[in-house]
Amino acid sequence: MSGTRPISTPRVSYLIAARNEARFLGAALQSLVAQTHGAIEAIVVDDHSSDPTVAIAQAFADQHPWIQVCRSIGRGKVAAYNEAYRRSTGALIAFLGADDELPPDSTTTRIEAYERHVRRQGKADNPAQVPWLLRGRLQVISYDPRRSGRILPRSARRSNPSGGAGTFSRAFAERLFPIPETLPSEDAWLTLCSDWLLGEWQGIADVLLHYRIHEGNTVPRQRAFAPFDAYLAARERAASLFLDQHGPELDPRGRRAVEQLVAAYALRQRHQSLALLVAPGLSWRTRMRLFLQSSPPLYRLFLAMGRIS
Repeated sequence: MSGTRPISTPRVSYLIAARNEARFLGAALQSLVAQTHGAIEAIVVDDHSSDPTVAIAQAFADQHPWIQVCRSIGRGKVAAYNEAYRRSTGALIAFLGADDELPPDSTTTRIEAYERHVRRQGKADNPAQVPWLLRGRLQVISYDPRRSGRILPRSARRSNPSGGAGTFSRAFAERLFPIPETLPSEDAWLTLCSDWLLGEWQGIADVLLHYRIHEGNTVPRQRAFAPFDAYLAARERAASLFLDQHGPELDPRGRRAVEQLVAAYALRQRHQSLALLVAPGLSWRTRMRLFLQSSPPLYRLFLAMGRIS
């Protein structure tokens, strides 16, 4: 039976966008070197760093031929990820923040999950054509002892949509890339594509990423409301861009859901907190997140609750 045929071990391509990450990049790359599964490659795209980021990456590449380093001209994180993807060769793709780390068995867990999925689909003879996305959980690394070691989501029945906690097949990547380079990060676009283009993804309880919280994160956490609000507004543009690009191919339910999300983001950006409480089409979790991010007093409550995203 085709579902029981052996399949060749897929390679995981880790895409790394780095800008002035000299403090943490060595630990990120060392976590790749320490993986218990060796079918990997790493593409580090330096986004016009002014610190020793490139030298650190190149030192690792000199010792490990499966690491390649290239330089960008400072067009931003998403452009760097797009360039890394263009250079990748693996059947499986994963983002890795230059300030994050992988548990030693992270690659093994990702590959084994993919192989199980391929066999269940009965496509072991042609796994490259299988659209697939895996979401795991992440564990926080932080100087703040209240946060360090926390596993998110807390419930093992849920998985994390954060880019570094996921893995996806090249068949799905062809729908995902290129990510619009006006966005500040990849996460919102990845979530929209996985929810409405893929339609089904696999979640597991395993921790696939050690996520570092520090003052240089893309998301301006623990700062004043204004920069956080501006970042969210830029991130939320993903929904309208997604609707423009993929709206015609969505079924009526999907199109309506994304349209409702665009409308809810507009309410949040106009700081219409009470209107968000009755906005249609939102899950309870999304509704409360947007509500708590919609004004300075509510944002202070959001921070006091210990939320990190």
